[in-house]
Amino acid sequence: MTEPFAIVCRDESTWRARMAEMGSAGWTLVRGDALPAEPFDLRARRLAWCGTVDSDDTQELALTAGLRGAAVLVLLRLADPLAAEAFSRDLIAVAPEGPTGHDRSAAGSPDAVRPIDAGTAALLTRLAAGRTIADAAREGHVSLRTANRMLAAARARYGVHSTTAAVVAHLREANTGTVSRTDGGSAGD
Repeated sequence: MTEPFAIVCRDESTWRARMAEMGSAGWTLVRGDALPAEPFDLRARRLAWCGTVDSDDTQELALTAGLRGAAVLVLLRLADPLAAEAFSRDLIAVAPEGPTGHDRSAAGSPDAVRPIDAGTAALLTRLAAGRTIADAAREGHVSLRTANRMLAAARARYGVHSTTAAVVAHLREANTGTVSRTDGGSAGD
């Protein structure tokens, strides 16, 4: 079995079979909020977050696990098909590799994407450090409304549907100098 970082299943039998495969392949399976607090970067630990995504809270848990470098195995149970599609795109954007194992660094041309402005970059960096949107806005001396507009523009620029995915894309860009963009537009968090 290859080492996937994000697998989205729509039926429980497939999800359980994938969990068994990952367990047999030596992955440590964790559920819910059972990820260890330290270290933040979990890539070397071969941890796989396994869970049902059926709400905003479980979406956040799955995206956070991917952000931290854990493999993510999701049983997708979101009622709204648009929300399910947006979540899948965000998970692919957050995980180091998508469900097909493709390298997304070439998914969008850096020349075709407008550079992010310094204020938005600073806002995203503060969010990555754990600040709330309100606190990050206050620290950047902008209104909450302006911060939300900046975040909407960042989501559109990176082609993701959640603020978490935009923060991850920004961090990747800051660390590698390349822009990764998925196909998709802006929707709120």
